Amino acid sequence: MNKTKIQTLVERHLQDIQYLKKNPQVKQYRTFSINLTLARTDYAYEAIGNFLSVNVLPTEANKNAWVRINEKENDLIALKQDKVIEATLYRFYITNDAYATGTMEIVVGIDFKVK
Repeated sequence: MNKTKIQTLVERHLQDIQYLKKNPQVKQYRTFSINLTLARTDYAYEAIGNFLSVNVLPTEANKNAWVRINEKENDLIALKQDKVIEATLYRFYITNDAYATGTMEIVVGIDFKVK
């Protein structure tokens, strides 16, 4: 990576940090716990960020869940444990089958990743 690209990335990161400091109402990340005992189709969640991370998705019994980024018209993306989607987002839609037990945990944030 050349120096100009690195400088641009560093400047953008510093701007984001300053924005977060000046706007304490904007959280750097937000965690969503989604109960998988209820079936959903395109259930909307409001969140601003540039990544979405699936931290917990129970894998027993092949539990399935999907996400659409920003608009219902966008394609479904299959979710799995530890999946990270990097995209500018302001909303996401969850679709999942109903299961006897289980909770899915999703984190959405700004330049913040959980690995």
